Amino acid sequence: MAQHSKMHLNNWLQSRYGHTNRVTYELIHYGSEDSGYWMTIAYFDNVEYGRGTGRTKTEATDNAAEQVLNALRG
Repeated sequence: MAQHSKMHLNNWLQSRYGHTNRVTYELIHYGSEDSGYWMTIAYFDNVEYGRGTGRTKTEATDNAAEQVLNALRG
């Protein structure tokens, strides 16, 4: 489900809390521009809930968002 996980997380947060501003992301790039990768750290209420990696920012963020969503849903 990692594809579009950020969207699913935002939809879940919107329905549960009425907004999505409790989640923030930190993006870090490793390696060269053409062969590097991205890591996203996802925070809920300033507490780390997930980390994801990927060849693109979107892939890394979706992977991290999936972990947040799974943790919050229990």
